[in-house]
Amino acid sequence: MTTIYLSSTYEDLKDYRRVVIDALRKSNYDVRTMEDYVAGDQRPVDKCLDDMSNSDIYVGLFGFRYGYVPQDRTYNPNGLSITELEFRQAESLKKPCLTFIAEEDAGISLKMVDAVTGEGARGERINALRQYLLAQKLTSPFSNPHELATLVLAAVKTQLDRIKTPESPIAKTPEPTITWDINKEGSPYPGLMHFTRKYARVFFGREQEVAEILDRIRQPQGRFIIISGDSGAGKSSIVDAGILPNLEEGGLPGTEICECVRMVPGQGSQPFGALMTALGSLATRAGLRPDAIIEELRKSPDTLIQQLRKIIAGGAKGRTLVLFLDQMEELFTTQDVEQSNKFLTELYRAAQEKTLWVIATIRSDHLNFATAIQKCCKCCEVRDITR
Repeated sequence: MTTIYLSSTYEDLKDYRRVVIDALRKSNYDVRTMEDYVAGDQRPVDKCLDDMSNSDIYVGLFGFRYGYVPQDRTYNPNGLSITELEFRQAESLKKPCLTFIAEEDAGISLKMVDAVTGEGARGERINALRQYLLAQKLTSPFSNPHELATLVLAAVKTQLDRIKTPESPIAKTPEPTITWDINKEGSPYPGLMHFTRKYARVFFGREQEVAEILDRIRQPQGRFIIISGDSGAGKSSIVDAGILPNLEEGGLPGTEICECVRMVPGQGSQPFGALMTALGSLATRAGLRPDAIIEELRKSPDTLIQQLRKIIAGGAKGRTLVLFLDQMEELFTTQDVEQSNKFLTELYRAAQEKTLWVIATIRSDHLNFATAIQKCCKCCEVRDITR
């Protein structure tokens, strides 16, 4: 039986915990939880960390309270709460960490918000932890207990589906042979260039990250994904050679057939020009003039959705548009920041109104460069691939 450790602060999330525990146990999971603890000679933090270490999956629920901080600095020198100690140990043990964050409309009393009650540095601690989770983990937001239970069950099932069942030696199917004709296709290694879809057959070692990002794209909030990472971490490669080939094979929800287009901001004098450089062939196929569209968007950025819908309807032959916005930091290093903010705002709105899907890559050191990115980071999924 799969053992799940449920971690969270208690007083603010006890109603959420109860619904999640009931849902997990009805699905025949063994749930380790503080509600079941009885008197014993262990310190509470030791009992919690032992149970977490002996579980198969860590599930963390995070509201706006930081939680109880054990005062013994001999084993807790950084003054972390029990909730953060559990999470950090799960990370260090490389446990599957499924994390969920309460949204501001979750109905949690202001008395349970450390940033409001002003309890020392706890407000800063919980805000920093929430920001870390949003930037570094595939974290799901929740607003009510039953929504949370549904999200937890789906995430646990997805995690267990990834665990391969040992194959019988008799029934074992040979791995398909990958062929690459060097004479016709050149070297299978692009050198300093990123791996493109041409190299998808020989793009190995990032399968888990690809699967995690695809799972997030298929969530309701996954229409605008930001993938961050250090320079050279492989952001462009994981999208171009890992994500997009899967999407083109029916990987979008409902197995939608899609048209994937890569945009690089530096390939235009301003962001809408760079966009039309990427979409130019589709626009021409739709009988539209890319230069006229650029001029219209410069004057009226809020017409982007209208322009995109015309391009998609006439040029994509009924396929869903997936825009790969690569090297997003160039919006702010080579172009006018104000215009770039308008572009990102309208692009985000187009994604939320289901006009297209957007997968963006950006260097980590530029993630908080502009107002529009900060807004996107709060509303979209951010996945860092350098950890």
